[in-house]
Amino acid sequence: MTRKLLGIILIFTLTLVTLSGCKAFVGENEADGETSEGATEDPDAIRIGVALWSSNDVLGSRCKEILWEAAETIGVKLVFSDHGFRDGGVERSCNELIEAGCSGIVVCNFNDEDMSRVIEACDDAGVYVAQSFRMIDEIDGSNVYELAKASRYYVGNVHENEIENGKRLVGILLDRGDRNIGLMGWKAGDIAWEKRCEGYRMAIDTWNTLHHTDQARLSEPVYGGIDMDGAVEATNELLENFAGIDALIVGGGGGEPMVGALSAINAADKTGFIDVVGTDFVDDLDDRIKDGTIIGESGGSFCDPLFAFMMVYGAVNSGESFEGKVCEIRYPYMYATSMQDYREFEEKMVDQIPFTPEEFIELSQMDPEGLAQKAASMEDLW
Repeated sequence: MTRKLLGIILIFTLTLVTLSGCKAFVGENEADGETSEGATEDPDAIRIGVALWSSNDVLGSRCKEILWEAAETIGVKLVFSDHGFRDGGVERSCNELIEAGCSGIVVCNFNDEDMSRVIEACDDAGVYVAQSFRMIDEIDGSNVYELAKASRYYVGNVHENEIENGKRLVGILLDRGDRNIGLMGWKAGDIAWEKRCEGYRMAIDTWNTLHHTDQARLSEPVYGGIDMDGAVEATNELLENFAGIDALIVGGGGGEPMVGALSAINAADKTGFIDVVGTDFVDDLDDRIKDGTIIGESGGSFCDPLFAFMMVYGAVNSGESFEGKVCEIRYPYMYATSMQDYREFEEKMVDQIPFTPEEFIELSQMDPEGLAQKAASMEDLW
């Protein structure tokens, strides 16, 4: 290669970097500390940050698509930062979003300790923040809850009923005759996972109390992270060490862990012998239910971050103080146990953006109470 040609290539590359105006998007398996921007070209637009475990797995990518449409409609600049549930990653992502000039942040945290540091950082910077897929337990996380309640900038949270989710998934398995149920989560200590486990255990305890001669049991949890390879390894651990396993619950993690778990079960020639349920939909759920590789799934919470985003957007526009209150939005899970269940949902929530531009504008004008009512009504779509 000649020096002249090399020089042209270098100049072209530098020009592209300069014109990009932002850092390259980083996925969940890469380094922390980088962001992606978009949704509007208006330099004076409100800038809102989104800190997720991943914005490019099955769940996160769909959430991002919906947020993108909403932000484009109402003229907001979005900034994404993926933290991958790494140690300290949530706090780093939020600090990066603050440094990027965001007036508000939507965050999916790992645990309550994350939120104490995030709230303090947002208070110091005058940045509004709301949780997505998570809540702060008023009893178990009382210290952090009081910190949130005392904050001018902590708006509230959007979350699902995780305990009920756990109960229902175990119930699906017990009704099929499964009695030795393996558990796989993404990382120990996550607040949503812990609540789901609480539901799993409650369902088993209730069953065993009522069926003294037909007892069921749960394995100790194994953890596979949020990618397929880790899930394969964790599932193999269960297959080897949990005697009599006839069912598996994949606790969540964005969809990729379910793909890895199914791959491991197939490689072990256990497809059809181990009933699988889980949380967070995969792209081919209807086919999986049809062929029996998945018998039931909870998920479809693709608009969960949207409602947190709208809460933050409203707070930024109003400039009001949220001191003394914690706004809460409960988003409904969709439970699919048949192809028909999922196809009806897919038609309205996957094949198309679930809101029109006019509806996005309507959401942007709602207060948290109105948004909570709207979120509850989403269940009517399926």
